[in-house]
Amino acid sequence: MLQKVIEAGSAVSSGLWGLVCDIAEDEEADWIARAAALGLIGHGGELDRSLYLRMWSRMPISLRPDLADATCVCAARFADETWAHAFVGTLDSDPVLQVVVVAARENYQAKMS
Repeated sequence: MLQKVIEAGSAVSSGLWGLVCDIAEDEEADWIARAAALGLIGHGGELDRSLYLRMWSRMPISLRPDLADATCVCAARFADETWAHAFVGTLDSDPVLQVVVVAARENYQAKMS
């Protein structure tokens, strides 16, 4: 549900945003919840490099496409080169993640049109 709120450009209360950030950083939280929280943070353009890299290296591989999508959206939100731009460039070696990157870019561009 939060994903739909953020995609619609609606404002998220600071309390709700804090809860999402807490879930993303909670080492005891379920991986699916953490991946969803990181996705929301990425779509909100607030993805922190250190948290992202820590989660990328530790999370189950099956959840990486969701995180790759969030990183693409985060990178697309900024004109200047960021760590997210550089990281997206490394995803070309995985055929599944290549598809995710292309789809994320197309979806973001369609929303901005």
